[in-house]
Amino acid sequence: AAATEVKKGVKNLWKGGESAGLKPHPNYNQYIQVNYFKAFMHAFPFMWSNEMYWYLPKNRVPWDMFLPFVVQYNKQCTNLLNVVIMLILDESMSGWRPKSSATGGLPNITYEPRKPVNLGTMVRNGAECITGIFVHHDIVQSVLEQGDKKYVDEVLHLPQGEKVLVHVAEVLRQVENAKVPADGWVGGDAWFGSINTVMELKHRGDVNSTFIVKQN
Repeated sequence: AAATEVKKGVKNLWKGGESAGLKPHPNYNQYIQVNYFKAFMHAFPFMWSNEMYWYLPKNRVPWDMFLPFVVQYNKQCTNLLNVVIMLILDESMSGWRPKSSATGGLPNITYEPRKPVNLGTMVRNGAECITGIFVHHDIVQSVLEQGDKKYVDEVLHLPQGEKVLVHVAEVLRQVENAKVPADGWVGGDAWFGSINTVMELKHRGDVNSTFIVKQN
């Protein structure tokens, strides 16, 4: 509900009475006391995390504190929605403007100048093409953590036996977790696309694909 309001922040959302605009202040006090909401907001980030992360300093909180939520969210999406045939891949940015440190307490932060919001947490997404609904999210973590994810450094099904690179592994995980069926289709922009990606999708799951390939 707060996303539909022009007012932002707890202080403004709980303000009541007439405003200088076309409608009154939101007055969220009619729904819940402000101190109840503040207590909820303090606890919310820890609801899915292991107790070992509850008392860490704010600048030392790892992605493992939040990832269980993403895993459960993805699981619910795939339980509720079948990818009948088509999956499209892209990235989104959750904006973050650090003030007290380089990352503002996040384990890592992404800078991508071509995005409308160029600083924050990047998430790679898979959307089912008929409904346009997201079915899988993958947080872009640090370089080392990305390199530890499933499929990275496995052997490609190509004559020279090269290793699976990060972008190929990302597509394979998205397709697997979205449960794209055999003879289904996946597409994406140049970050996801390569000959290796196309070959692995076809060999491992008989999945067709279309990508922009920048080089060669």
